[in-house]
Amino acid sequence: AVNTHYHEDHIGANHLLKQKFGIEIFAPRESVPLINQVPKLYPYQEMVWGYPEPTEVDCLPEKIETGHFHLDVVETPGHCNGHVALVEPEKGWCFSADLFISEKPRVIRPEEDIAGITRSMKKLVALETDRLILFTSVGNVVQDGRNALGTCIEYFEDLSRRAKQLEKKGLSVTAIRDEVFGRESSLAGLTDGQFSSENLIRAALRAQM
Repeated sequence: AVNTHYHEDHIGANHLLKQKFGIEIFAPRESVPLINQVPKLYPYQEMVWGYPEPTEVDCLPEKIETGHFHLDVVETPGHCNGHVALVEPEKGWCFSADLFISEKPRVIRPEEDIAGITRSMKKLVALETDRLILFTSVGNVVQDGRNALGTCIEYFEDLSRRAKQLEKKGLSVTAIRDEVFGRESSLAGLTDGQFSSENLIRAALRAQM
């Protein structure tokens, strides 16, 4: 089993899989020590996923060989440090984890880096595979992954330019958010501000595309 990164919604079954079934678990080097400790969670995270039990996992190699498939590990930081995607080049499959959720997201976490996300998406688009099918962490299968990633890249780049233009006109972050999105997302209230449109505007202003 592979953890693409250390977030609680991706590692919750580690202890059960390892203790009950003896399954070997791998994670990116940056994630290994974080998975082996109790994370700090916000109330919404504790309510939805609960605290994952600390688990010892092994460092993820550059390539994974199974009985039937070959998977390349592609570093895709941006959503968080150490985030990776898994690519089966013969099939054109890309297990993109949390790098891509939708073509035009309206909310992100405060620590997310949209410039890093954009660079990682461009890396996937440039892969030498005949096709690129995205298997996302929210259960969506995107058949034309290159087109979807390209749309998201353009969206982030345009958002960054627009946010910076509005900032030069003297608008505050909140005013820019309302100008771009109309209002704050309801997810902000449900997640103590962790998933919010304001976070996305702040990231757009920080981004060096």
